[in-house]
Amino acid sequence: MKYFVKTNSVKTVIALSCIGFLNTAGAKVFDFQSAVFAPYIKGTIGYTAVGQRAYENGSGADTEFANTPLTNYSGEFGFMINIGNTVGLRIFLDVIQVNPMKSIPGKDAAGTSTYMDLTSTMVTYSPSVAAEFYLLKRPTSRLFVYGGLGLASTTLTNAYVVSAAGQAQYSINAEYTEKAVSSNINTIGGVGYEMLMSDTATVAFDLGYRYLPITKMTHAADGTTIAQGAVSKGDSLKNSNGDTRSFDLSTLYVGVAFRIYIQ
Repeated sequence: MKYFVKTNSVKTVIALSCIGFLNTAGAKVFDFQSAVFAPYIKGTIGYTAVGQRAYENGSGADTEFANTPLTNYSGEFGFMINIGNTVGLRIFLDVIQVNPMKSIPGKDAAGTSTYMDLTSTMVTYSPSVAAEFYLLKRPTSRLFVYGGLGLASTTLTNAYVVSAAGQAQYSINAEYTEKAVSSNINTIGGVGYEMLMSDTATVAFDLGYRYLPITKMTHAADGTTIAQGAVSKGDSLKNSNGDTRSFDLSTLYVGVAFRIYIQ
């Protein structure tokens, strides 16, 4: 009886070992050379040089704001195609947003009278394409440089709630919204490092630069503003002094992306 039990135990161990060996032998080992296609998401954060240019010169000559946006964010949603073992192609939608200013007070120069509360947002949608060039290649990690461009559509929205003091100062409605749009070329470039995280999922870190100056915007609707009085859709967005309102969304940023390769 003891011999029978021992014999069965040995057979069981051998059978399990064989199954484990077959599973190991049949399992796929990740290698970038055989990883061709991957959907991915990416996020970035960087310093913004926009400052108060989106609203300070359009809110009245006597209005001052203490709040200034310091950062911008972006999200990429797209897919990655590896072409051979040296080049990769990214096709994606890039969504860029300057840190929104929510209900910030605009006061007189003395700071004693509040003229308005302002909510200012600036969002850019940029269908884009970028190429990655792999410099250092290992089966589960690689160093790369990249460059790309896209068509950026930017929308600026300044929503005002004007106090009685502000209405008296600027002869404007109690509430109004200044909305403007612009189309520009969005150019990016940088260096990054991608490595295997688990199974076929990777994480990529990069340091990049976005070049996106906004030299002109146009009003998206008819209306009346503090800076320009009555405006029509398509009119150039200007400051209170008559200059064309412009700002620069160019920025140095850091990013992280998560990719899942389909092998």
